[in-house]
This record gives sequence, C-alpha cells and structure tokens, in this order.
Amino acid sequence: MDTGARIYDLPWAPNPDWSKTFPEQQENWQYQKDIVKNNGIRSHIQLNSKIVGGEWVAEKHCYALHIERRDPQGLNPTRLETVFANVVIQALGGANQFPKYPEVWESGAGVFSGDMFHSAGWLPDLDLTGKRAGIIGNAASATQIVPALSKEPSTHVVNFCQTPNWFATRVCVSDLCALSLRCSAEMNLQRSSHSKYTRRLRNGCIVLFLCCIKPRDFCAI
Repeated sequence: MDTGARIYDLPWAPNPDWSKTFPEQQENWQYQKDIVKNNGIRSHIQLNSKIVGGEWVAEKHCYALHIERRDPQGLNPTRLETVFANVVIQALGGANQFPKYPEVWESGAGVFSGDMFHSAGWLPDLDLTGKRAGIIGNAASATQIVPALSKEPSTHVVNFCQTPNWFATRVCVSDLCALSLRCSAEMNLQRSSHSKYTRRLRNGCIVLFLCCIKPRDFCAI
C-alpha cells in the first residue's frame, strides 16, 4: 500500500489491529472481506457484472438496468440480463475506468510474446526469476512494484517514465508513521478511541498533501 492503513479504515468499521503502518495487500484484502462477512452483505453483492445501459420505465415506475454477466472462469459465454429497481445509486468512484492502458500497448500486443498485464490485474503466480520486466509509468503503483521486483538479483527491471515523479521527504513520512504507531500503542489501552486517533492521522496526511501543492495549484482548486 502507498498510504497508511488507517486512512483506508471505514468510519463505521475501524480496525485497530493493523500489523503495521503500510500492510501488505493480503492484510488489506482480508480487512475488506471481513467487513463483507461480519455485516452479512455477501448475498447482496453480484461480482463480474457490468452495467451497460439503463433507462426509466414510466409504465412500471422503476428503472431498467441492463447488466452484462461474465463468467470469471471463462467457461460460459457472457450473458445479458435486465433487472428492475426502484432506486439506483451511482457509486462508481473516481477510478471506475481503470485499468487504463498506454497507447503503445495495442501497437505492441501483436509483436511481444511475453506476458502483458495491468498492475490492477496482477498475476498472482507470476515468476520473473531470470527474466526482463518492463514497467510503463512511474506513479503510485510503479513506486511499489519496481522496488519489489528489483529484490530478485536475476530479474532485470526497466522502468519507462515520461516525466520524473515527486516524492515526499522521509522526514514527513516518518512523522506520520510515528503518529500511527503511537496511536496503535494508545489504542491498546483504549480501543474505543480509535476514531479519534484515525482523524488525527488523516488530518496529518491532509496537511502533508497541502504542503506538497504549489501556491498557484492550490489557488486553482
């Protein structure tokens, strides 16, 4: 993760038991699965579904949503279903169009014989031992992937960047980490105060973010 775990805490489902400030993907994923399980909402979630259209049906006084169902195993063809709802809430999020591929992706797909995939669709069984790996881009995902892959001496990693990236100084990050760890120690004595400490940490991150914005950029917001 590129952000402290407590920033990802849901206000109504605080987790005072994070193992560290920046936990691994498996721990964050487990937190999300526990939320689904503990609140009994799994039966209300339909995965591998994409809304491709919808309209208001005046005769029935409801919405008709056209949903494309995809078989995650790829064994059955994609099917189109229509469901009706009295209320439709758009909660796609700012990153709903991801993964977004670079233009060079399509032009090189026909000549590159190796594995090509987006970091959002990481291959869990990928083994790059003794191979060459090219990472396109140098944003938040690349800053985590490149160092991790470079730990294997036999893997040759090349990072293709259009422009340099900017990183906060370690002093600022250390301050946030120290605050998070101090909060963890205090929460062991009073777990009910988790929300208060989480707000303190989030406020610290906001201050750090504002310090990184140039005055002219801040005025344009």
